[in-house]
Order: sequence, then structure tokens, then C-alpha cells
Amino acid sequence: MHVGRLAAAINTALAAGSAPVIVLCARGQPLETARTSVRALSEALSNTFDDAALHTSRSSTDGLAAIAFSKSCSIGVDVQCAPPGLENELLEAALDSRERRWLAAQPQPEWTFAQLWAAKEAVLKAFGVGLAWPPNALHVLPMTDSWRLIDAGPLGRSWLSFIELGHTPQVAIAVALNAGQQPGV
Repeated sequence: MHVGRLAAAINTALAAGSAPVIVLCARGQPLETARTSVRALSEALSNTFDDAALHTSRSSTDGLAAIAFSKSCSIGVDVQCAPPGLENELLEAALDSRERRWLAAQPQPEWTFAQLWAAKEAVLKAFGVGLAWPPNALHVLPMTDSWRLIDAGPLGRSWLSFIELGHTPQVAIAVALNAGQQPGV
């Protein structure tokens, strides 16, 4: 999409109160190409972001890239592909005990893990802490494609939603909006 048309579409969506807006790069590109594409898109739209006082977040993995925009509050987005396998050390570092038990009962654990991981990263990005906060300290179940409130303990609360890509079922995308910090943080 041409950057000028994309900027106009973003402004139209924001004027209508529709945010965040997600833009994906084509799957199959090398990771560096996807990262370069989303950086170039961010730079090309920087005036739009500045003029509209937008909060932005971006993510890239395995040739995919996502960028999200919000006018109202800090935002986080994460895109993940299902990993080829799961190791116990990774699961313990990434998931709390309830999530690990739930994951073990799922028919596609790698895909489900990608969804959980995308959710955690999106929420932590929305709070501006990223992976400096231990992901296993954040509980994101149940997963739903509608917005729901996540209690992130001392960080605060966040609105979280998943985005389904029907044509790319092994790609997980999550978006989180910072709903405000808890008192005293």
C-alpha cells in the first residue's frame, strides 16, 4: 500500500474512533526484510504519528511484521509464529503454572504457546517494560478474540485481544492497550 494512502486510512480510522490499526508485511520475507519494512513504514508515517499524537508499537518475526497505533493510550503488539518444538526451560520461564497445565492439554501446544507468548509480549510492551518483567509473572488466560481486561499485578491493567488470521493459522498476533497503572507503582 502506498504510504500516503496508508496515512489517510490511519487518520480516517482514528477519526472514527477505530484504533489500533494493524499492518502486516508479507509472510515469506526474510526476518531482516520484515524488520526493515516495518521500520521504513514507521519512519515514513512518523509525521502522521506525530501530528495525531499516536502511541505506536511494532513487532517482527519469521518474515512477518506488525505495527499498531493508538490515540488514547500506550499500546503493545506482538506477532509470533508457532515454534517447531517446546522445551521445559522455555515453558517455565515464559508461563505460570496454570498456563503450563492448560497448555499441556491443548491439541496444538506449539501454536497455543505462540498465542500465549504474543499476548504476554503485547501486554508487557503496552506497559513499556518489555521482557525486563518476567513473563511467567503475567497470567493471560483465557484467550479470546474480543477485548478483555488483564490484571498485570503491580504494573496495572491492560486490555488484550487476539487477532485471527484465517489464511495463516500458525501466526499469533496480540494487541494490548495500557488501561492504567495500579496506585503506588
